[in-house]
Amino acid sequence: ESKLFMSTKDTLVRAFMAGAILGLAAFFAISVITFTGNLLIGSLLFPVGFIMLY
Repeated sequence: ESKLFMSTKDTLVRAFMAGAILGLAAFFAISVITFTGNLLIGSLLFPVGFIMLY
């Protein structure tokens, strides 16, 4: 319900920040995959971005 009463400006700022956090999580996961060569570690680290959004 609280999101229903937020201003448009606040909604856009939160959406931008959420996209930036997910972008950083993707960059981090790809960097880990590149440097270690292990796909499993990178794929396990990507959900950290979703956890940070919560």
